[in-house]
Amino acid sequence: MAVSNAPIRAETENSMTPEDRPGPTVAVRTADGYRTDINVRTHQFVCDEPDDNGGTDAGPTPTELMAAALAACTAITMRMYANRKEWPVHGIDVRAWHRHVDEKDPADPNARPRRIDVFDLSIAIEGELSVDQRERLLEIGGRCPVKRALDGHSRIVTLLE
Repeated sequence: MAVSNAPIRAETENSMTPEDRPGPTVAVRTADGYRTDINVRTHQFVCDEPDDNGGTDAGPTPTELMAAALAACTAITMRMYANRKEWPVHGIDVRAWHRHVDEKDPADPNARPRRIDVFDLSIAIEGELSVDQRERLLEIGGRCPVKRALDGHSRIVTLLE
């Protein structure tokens, strides 16, 4: 049987072909162990697993990077809105935690619980703002692109090359 070197991919609506790709925004490479070198445009950093999970703890875990992306995107989205409104925001601090929760389906109490990911955010806004302005910034932060992606408003197309 002949082996093909042609890419294998799941055909989905709006899939990008290799020829359509403008170049990777993010490129990662792993060798031995779990340490993974990450390149994003001109930036390089490392991802790994902790020692107690078989890694060398050379960097944050993928889930920690996802929590960081959510926190950063929330803060940036809020900052952009505050800047556009010319509100006196001096700083936005966002802290993020990740956990798993077993959730039961309220429509079917006999169904087995399913494990879901929960991200908890704690947000502090520095500046002389009204309660309404703070609530509006919180609402806007909840619309950031990373949160929308995590809420299931995205599709992942995988291509094996």
